[in-house]
Amino acid sequence: MFNEEVSRIPFLREKAKEAIDLSGYNEKDHSGKEFRQLLETFPRDELFQVSTERLTSALQAALYAQERRKVDVYMREDAFGSFVSVLVYVPRDLFNTDLRLKLQNILAKDLNAEDIDFNTHLSESPLARTQFNVKLSETPPSKEVYDSIRKKIMSTVVSWFDDLEAALNDQYGEEKGVHLAKQYRQGFNASYREAFTARRASLDLQHNR
Repeated sequence: MFNEEVSRIPFLREKAKEAIDLSGYNEKDHSGKEFRQLLETFPRDELFQVSTERLTSALQAALYAQERRKVDVYMREDAFGSFVSVLVYVPRDLFNTDLRLKLQNILAKDLNAEDIDFNTHLSESPLARTQFNVKLSETPPSKEVYDSIRKKIMSTVVSWFDDLEAALNDQYGEEKGVHLAKQYRQGFNASYREAFTARRASLDLQHNR
């Protein structure tokens, strides 16, 4: 069952239809097809347990991250407050074992985990996805703890190029900023990145344009 297509499992087929309808995407459009692909590859245990509304929101956030090569974090407690499922989407070129261990350590420490296992999903998507299943050793943490974890994960993954894109977005607006970040992604070598901040690079681009 966990390897079958969503459309072959009646309960999930109905949930998938509801999620697509709720998202407002047309499955014939590019975004609709990408949304459907994210749904098909979403961890089966999560598909069975998460509400349709939460599923739709999670997939929309993942799609936004995928289209912009951003980081996305999804966290859900089980019904008994004993486990937390965490999905972290990371640009594939930034993902490696060292990063996964850093993320795992953040979760272990901040959730006071009794145990953690993980599974990483790599595909043709520009994002790598790792699912961490965290067994809690005490009562579930507060919303503030979850918010703090999310920020720590984001700051751990964010690269110099993410900072450059953010700086360009501030200067030119998101659409043009994203375009410029992609255009000049290969234009700054390692020596430059070590010597100058991304904010300085955005100013250099402004002066040289």
